[in-house]
Amino acid sequence: MTPKSLPSTTTFTPVPDPLLGDMLKGIDNLAELKCILRALWHIHRKKGALRCVTLAELRDDPVLHGALDQEEIEDAMNGGARRGIFAKGNVTTARGRIALFVLNQETHRAALRRAMAGETALPHVDEVEAVAPPRRKKRPNVFDLYEQEIGMITPVVADELKAAENEYPKEWIETAVREAALSGRRSWPYVRAILRRWNKEGKSDGKFGRHTKTRNPRRYIEEYERRRGIPSGS
Repeated sequence: MTPKSLPSTTTFTPVPDPLLGDMLKGIDNLAELKCILRALWHIHRKKGALRCVTLAELRDDPVLHGALDQEEIEDAMNGGARRGIFAKGNVTTARGRIALFVLNQETHRAALRRAMAGETALPHVDEVEAVAPPRRKKRPNVFDLYEQEIGMITPVVADELKAAENEYPKEWIETAVREAALSGRRSWPYVRAILRRWNKEGKSDGKFGRHTKTRNPRRYIEEYERRRGIPSGS
């Protein structure tokens, strides 16, 4: 079968170069990529100073409809904002609070700030559905958590995370990522070091590398014997 060709009347949508470069390396979720590209399509076709897209527009979009549910769309757009593709802000309309997404460039952010301050009319969002009430967020996967707490995922880190998921319990990885973030050591080598230490010494109190010299090596042997039912000192 001969593939269809693009018609001569085909129009084009600009895509930011970073999205086709380093940012693209970190997107391994097809739903997120679909939603980001469709959001860019909507934004490009808006007129005026405030060129934005709403979650309701994407939810009702004929291309995304049936392919992504509302939760997936919201997660994808929030992911796009974390990556720096979009800037997000809430504005008040006659129907309630609405989340707007604009391109993360200064001119667009400035227009968004004016809208949030009530200085810009919102003719193309007044009729959209207001933001749904807060709902309990689904538990983020390890990749989402890493990006939230540590930073952008490179291909090397992505491979390391996949290997870690096969080697350690998911709860260990999540706790190690948060521990690294809290300590100010936001890097994969530090997260990996936490996991290796827990794997070697045992993870009981969730702490890492804080009292290594004062730990009693015999404690791990005694714990092992207790779990196995071996009498102490036998």
